[in-house]
Amino acid sequence: ANRDFENRTISITYFIEEGPRAYVERINVRGNDRTRDYVIRREFDLAEGDAFNRVLIDKAERRLKNLRFFKEVRVTTSRGSAPDRVIINVDVVEQPTGEVSFGVGYSTSDGVLGDITITEKNFLGRGQFVRAKFGLGESQETYEFAFTEPFFLGRRISMSLEAYQRSYDANDFRNYDETTTGGSIAFGLPLREDELRLNLYYAIFNRDVELDNTTIGNTSVSAAIRDGLGTVLTSAPGYSIVYNTLDQNFNPNEGIYAKFDQQVAGLGGDAQYIRTTVEARAYREIYSDW
Repeated sequence: ANRDFENRTISITYFIEEGPRAYVERINVRGNDRTRDYVIRREFDLAEGDAFNRVLIDKAERRLKNLRFFKEVRVTTSRGSAPDRVIINVDVVEQPTGEVSFGVGYSTSDGVLGDITITEKNFLGRGQFVRAKFGLGESQETYEFAFTEPFFLGRRISMSLEAYQRSYDANDFRNYDETTTGGSIAFGLPLREDELRLNLYYAIFNRDVELDNTTIGNTSVSAAIRDGLGTVLTSAPGYSIVYNTLDQNFNPNEGIYAKFDQQVAGLGGDAQYIRTTVEARAYREIYSDW
């Protein structure tokens, strides 16, 4: 270090000597009784025989925690069979990933309502997401199904499928029947590591509105409802760009999450519109003990 008393500064010179390069000899995965080995190993950007990189190890540990398949994730290293060999130990403690939820309610317009949702975030230990929902009321029915494969074709590309049907019958507060049936497919592609991601999707749904038999000749039905009668098919591709620097997706302490989404209807179908949505959140820890 050199001191400059006149300018009140100190110049520091660092001398760095590169040590011998270490290589990954083996990756041990322990504690995964249900989750398959490859679901854990694919979160690492290195494999046996690659040069050891602490940054990539920390990134893999963060990814494994964000999966929320495990109650605890701990990645440690130990010396291998030679001084330039490193063994990576991945110890996980699994937790339940399935969930069954029930809901019961009452609406003055639709009466008693009930629904059941079955969700599995780690289907058959393959890391796939599956959700099925069934809802029933005195004048409505809903069916929904969603599936996500986070590593489509063995690459870090997610594929999501969704299908649904929602039916609403005429009642004392609604003098028409409405049925909406649709689905979507989406692909998520990483643009820059884990921070920037591009999602491409296509949604299609059919909305059918009909007057109830008892109200077909009723002149009190509003002109707006009569103009909306019939079938309307909406075909809408879209895309979104997501910027994510959160330290953890669930209950984050630091980082930024921002999303720009744009959907364009008009690729066939009857509806035409452009919808743009912007979302942004920022997190910063104020006091760690809170």
